[in-house]
Amino acid sequence: MQGGHLELCTSSVSSYQIQESVAVDQISQLSKDWGCVEQLVKAAQLLTASLHLAKAQIKSGKLILSKAVKQGMGGVRQYLCPRPCPRALFPFTPRESLMW
Repeated sequence: MQGGHLELCTSSVSSYQIQESVAVDQISQLSKDWGCVEQLVKAAQLLTASLHLAKAQIKSGKLILSKAVKQGMGGVRQYLCPRPCPRALFPFTPRESLMW
């Protein structure tokens, strides 16, 4: 009877160790994923700041866009927002994009 009890305890400990290992692996993956998310957020913030600066430079006449850039921005807009999208995602209105 005691041999069976020992096996049950060993089995319980082994099961706990497996669960703990799985949890550690999941936390590790979550940490890696979070790092990627933080990088994407920073990249989006830099892109937004750049677009706002470009918009200000265009309005002030200090920046003139080429036809190729206008076409590229139109493609980016359609790719990012096939339907009307929030201004935070793309700071130019459709009318402003067409004015380029």
